[in-house]
Amino acid sequence: MWKFNGGFRKREDFKEKDPPPKDEKRFLVVRDPFRRLLSLYRNKVELLSHPIFKDIFTDFMIHYRPIRWNVDFDQKISADQAISYAESMTEGGTHEKPEEDNPYLYPPYPTFKEIVDATIAGWKNNHVIPASQRCGPCGSTPYDFLLKVETFDCDLKNMFNLTGNLRLLTNSERWMTNQTPALNMTMFYSYYSTLSTEQLDGLLYFYQDDCLLFQYPCAEHVENIKQ
Repeated sequence: MWKFNGGFRKREDFKEKDPPPKDEKRFLVVRDPFRRLLSLYRNKVELLSHPIFKDIFTDFMIHYRPIRWNVDFDQKISADQAISYAESMTEGGTHEKPEEDNPYLYPPYPTFKEIVDATIAGWKNNHVIPASQRCGPCGSTPYDFLLKVETFDCDLKNMFNLTGNLRLLTNSERWMTNQTPALNMTMFYSYYSTLSTEQLDGLLYFYQDDCLLFQYPCAEHVENIKQ
């Protein structure tokens, strides 16, 4: 497996350091892994909302983007210039546009296909690693409640009712980390239809435990996309 210059975290980093109080109630929030991956792409990659990923994205573009013509250029500098330009445009800046023959200019950030390749290859980013691996629902961490993003308000209300801690979430609390428009199925299929059969099967294998444990229709997603 090719190792990226950044983005990996040791599995030990996800383990709990101190045991919780005996009267503490624990809950796990999960999301359809295919939607979760696309949300990462739309928010963190297309919007370039996290500058800490810049070097990682540069590595992805260099490693996964096929260059079909021979030019005398520095890959690292060219990819970095492209992403810097995209960041500037996203923020309303006026960064100088890279030269027209820059092979990393269109798009000037990783494509969805490139992010999927990196995910399948082992990019251990918090937003892509399966919840079944990261959160230890099968023994290492005991949970009292399971909440799903798709039914979050209802699940949260039920949990509060059962624990006697009922209160309402404000809109700012609910949406404070969501910078992208709502995802509909037309948009969902428009991104996933760009993937190859091998990539779709690879994602299905990568997220198989999440799909089974949390009862998400991942196999149905893949079949619909292939059609």
